[in-house]
Amino acid sequence: MRKNISSIAVFLVSAMVVTVSGCRSVKEVDKNPGEQFKAERIETDITTVANSFKSDFFEGIEKNDYNLFVKNFTPELKEKYTPKRFEEFVKSYNESSGKLTSSELLGEIERYPMRVFIWKLRFGKDLLKLSDDEMIQRDRLFYVQIGKVDGKYQIFSMHLN
Repeated sequence: MRKNISSIAVFLVSAMVVTVSGCRSVKEVDKNPGEQFKAERIETDITTVANSFKSDFFEGIEKNDYNLFVKNFTPELKEKYTPKRFEEFVKSYNESSGKLTSSELLGEIERYPMRVFIWKLRFGKDLLKLSDDEMIQRDRLFYVQIGKVDGKYQIFSMHLN
């Protein structure tokens, strides 16, 4: 009987040691994963970069300029957005959205080692004019995920909702 109690006590103590030591190692690993990204932010203001990327993206659509549209995409994202897909996207975009009239950066989310930027975009469509000076306004969200590839910021994904 004493052997069983001793065995159980040894088992419980060793289980506690393993559990506690496991918690410490997880905390140490997760301690500061964003520190490297913060250092990069000092090096280059990524919000300025993101705003520039957004401008290139929408200017590419407005001017029907494929190269400007994909200028900041990763090679993998460029493969997804072929010139043919770009043409289809621009046609659909122009029919549904209209002209971009304003944008407001709502915020950014750190997704180490990348960052997601979210804008509220306002589009005006004169298809259903309210009067000579007013158009129907529509708000949409624009998400862009940005990270570094070979020391250069690029767009990994984007979504217009």
